[in-house]
Amino acid sequence: MAVGFLDGHSGYRVLALALDDIEYHKLLLRARELRRVVEELGSLTAPAIRAGVDARLERQDEAHPLPPGQRQLVDEVVEILDCPGLSPLQARGLAHAFRTE
Repeated sequence: MAVGFLDGHSGYRVLALALDDIEYHKLLLRARELRRVVEELGSLTAPAIRAGVDARLERQDEAHPLPPGQRQLVDEVVEILDCPGLSPLQARGLAHAFRTE
């Protein structure tokens, strides 16, 4: 599906591809589920996982290597949040679903 929006810098209309609603909804539910998993891991582990996700999304090295199970969790979160084909609005929605609610 193509989505049109105005580029804030040039004022030109830009077309971006977007996942269809069903695929996006599946990713949204999974992002919320992973957020709950991270929260259940507790106050000592959750910040390290969030930092790992942020580092991977920003293409930076992780400050502290994570154990394999936590690294797999980070990999899954990043796969969802950095999914090809997301519109900018969808990407923000997934990031919001993982970080808050």
